[in-house]
Amino acid sequence: MACMERYLRCLPLLLIFLLLFNKCLAAPVHAATSANNYYIATSGSDSYPGTLVQPWKTIRKATGIVQPGDTVYIRGGTYQESNIFYTDATSTANITIAGYPGETAIISGNNYQIPSLNSGNALLQVYGDWYIIRNLTITGSGDQGLTIHGLHDTIDNVYSHHNWGWGILMTGDYDLTQNSRIWSNSMVNENDVLSFGWSGGITCARYPDYCTIRTSTSWENWGEGISTFESLHTTIEGNTSYNNNTNVYISDTKYAVVKGNFFYCTPGNPLDLLATQNAVLVYEELGVPIPLGAGGTRYPSSDNTFLNNIISGCDNNLFATQNQAQNNLYAFNTFVNSDTNRPGYNANVEFVVGNASGQRFVNNLVYQSDNIAILQVDTPGIISFSHNLWSKAPASSFQASGPGDVIGDPKLSMTGSPFSPYWFKPTALSPAIDKGLSITQTNQDFFGITRDNLPDIGALEFLTYNFWTFFPIIWK
Repeated sequence: MACMERYLRCLPLLLIFLLLFNKCLAAPVHAATSANNYYIATSGSDSYPGTLVQPWKTIRKATGIVQPGDTVYIRGGTYQESNIFYTDATSTANITIAGYPGETAIISGNNYQIPSLNSGNALLQVYGDWYIIRNLTITGSGDQGLTIHGLHDTIDNVYSHHNWGWGILMTGDYDLTQNSRIWSNSMVNENDVLSFGWSGGITCARYPDYCTIRTSTSWENWGEGISTFESLHTTIEGNTSYNNNTNVYISDTKYAVVKGNFFYCTPGNPLDLLATQNAVLVYEELGVPIPLGAGGTRYPSSDNTFLNNIISGCDNNLFATQNQAQNNLYAFNTFVNSDTNRPGYNANVEFVVGNASGQRFVNNLVYQSDNIAILQVDTPGIISFSHNLWSKAPASSFQASGPGDVIGDPKLSMTGSPFSPYWFKPTALSPAIDKGLSITQTNQDFFGITRDNLPDIGALEFLTYNFWTFFPIIWK
């Protein structure tokens, strides 16, 4: 009897244990996410399971199926369709949309027919978070080429060209484009027919925070090659942008960093006779909305930084407002040979009217080999100038002379191709050597080489550039 009583007293505990054990067995396992590879081919069928042997036919089929961790491979061929991906992925389980390795997958708008002209849509749109879009060609859109709007989305090795609107548009926080090629976009403005309302090559715009464009090339777009506007903390680094209406455009933004880029224009390029080509345009349209969004209060642009850029051959190599430019810093840049003939704006470096405080122009090399003005400042006495090399002295009325200035031929290499950064490196006889001022914003040059305690003026430190110079960078 005593034994039976002990059993009955323990029975409730035993039942609880069994229930909990059974619940644990039935619960789903979250330690690992199941990832699937799906395949799309022009020879496939959307009734197939989407395997390598039995691929789907359309990208649209994938939009309703992909889950975190999945990869969609698009086989070589042309796909004339417009699609949107909404499903969110995660930091540990991205969704990847990629061209199949070794093949060329083209998403085409069929000569501006898909989507319809000026519809506001794109050939490929992503609203989900944590996507990777890579190894695709996107062309012929009736509006945008590729747009990403989610958080932490990445575009890698995408070619976007001949689209009616933007080649690539990023609006989400922490979005990134890298290693991509963007050309002949904003075809709505072909031959410079519009006075406003064009698009461009690639942009971080419409309220992103911490958006990045790097190691990409943008050229011959009928608008801005690279831009950021209505944004915060954009980084534009290591890019080449040339022969665009404007090579880089900074507007309605705070805390942007533009560094280590090569911006240039070539004589007689397709846009040269039809448009005013600025290498760097720093401007203001509406102001920065804070908090970021259509309802944010508009504040003046400020605190934007331009470091270690090589800039050459455009109508104005720098065209910057002095308004809405508080605390802007232009440092360690190399500006070479404007070819401007703009009435009233006939200078290599141009600062237009305004009175924002805290602007600095330091450690810049400005070279002009002909009779074009080297500098124009519409509102003298606002910008702090120091430790710059001018190939000829700016007019005294601009109040641009400062401590540590050097006046004279910078003695640049100017050997090889004039469209290579090496053309602009100083020779051993350059008066720019050791004449710069150390600043906290950077201790490296255009190539990422560490500067000496006495840095050289301009984007490039004097070094004997060879394989061993770049071995640490290659190894890294």
